[in-house]
Order: sequence, then C-alpha cells, then structure tokens
Amino acid sequence: MRLLFIVTGRRGAVPYKKQIPTATQTKNAQTRRAGACSCRFATPEQAEETCGVIRKTLAALYGEEVAESVTIQYGGSMNEKNAAELLAKPNVDGGLIGGASLVAEKFKAIVDAAQ
Repeated sequence: MRLLFIVTGRRGAVPYKKQIPTATQTKNAQTRRAGACSCRFATPEQAEETCGVIRKTLAALYGEEVAESVTIQYGGSMNEKNAAELLAKPNVDGGLIGGASLVAEKFKAIVDAAQ
C-alpha cells in the first residue's frame, strides 16, 4: 500500500471543521481570482520542518520502513522559482503544481528541478 500526505502552505487552515470566510478572506479570494495574489506561503524550511514532523510521527507509530515508504508532498504553491529549493529538502517528496503547469516553460523548469 502506498500512502500520500499533502502538506499545504496556507496558514490558519483548520482541518475537519467547516470555516466560514470572513469579509477579508472573501476579498482576498476575489483578488486571487483576479490574478493579483498577495498570498504568503511556507518557506522551504517550514515545508521541510512540517514534512519532517509527519515522517517522524509515522516512524514512531508504524516504524521507520513505513515512514520512508510514504510520499509526502508540499501542497502550497510549487512553481518554477521555488521547486528546486523545495525538492532539495529530504522530507519533501514532491509538490502540487498549480498555474505553473499551464505555461510550458515554467512547467519544464519544475520538471528539470525534479530530476
């Protein structure tokens, strides 16, 4: 069996609870849809730390072999600018690609970083 964990880069996410967006969050979402995102995402160091905690927890619960077999992906905003640095982290096994996948040159840079 292959497990996959995805670690998002957004701060303040509350899992398992329905969040009601505030007026500011709604405005920010509208701004992002308009293409002027001022989002803050996790740094490569923060992504590594978070993915490392997940891997250590899995090792403590299920053993080192299981922990090493699990794919842990960064789910914030991997793009052509940060892919190489994120993928160089030992506990970041991959990432989710958003808008960069729609531009061939940007996507190629991410693929190149992964090799």
